[in-house]
Amino acid sequence: MSKVRLNVNIDSDVKERASQVFSKLGLDMTTAVTIYLNQVIQKNGIPFDLTLEKTHYTADEILGPDWREGLDAVEDEWE
Repeated sequence: MSKVRLNVNIDSDVKERASQVFSKLGLDMTTAVTIYLNQVIQKNGIPFDLTLEKTHYTADEILGPDWREGLDAVEDEWE
């Protein structure tokens, strides 16, 4: 199998920190990237979930659907 050079631009801190993890696993950067790319092929996609954390919630999601009933009781007391 012929080999090609893959050039990527990445933050130097990310590269260093990843290299430290790979080193603890007994891997070099080339082997780690090769493992990742083979997983992309095997999974036919990114081999982990890409999700966005929900940062905005409605009052119903936080307090439950019946939270307004408590407000009605407070309003009744103020009248």
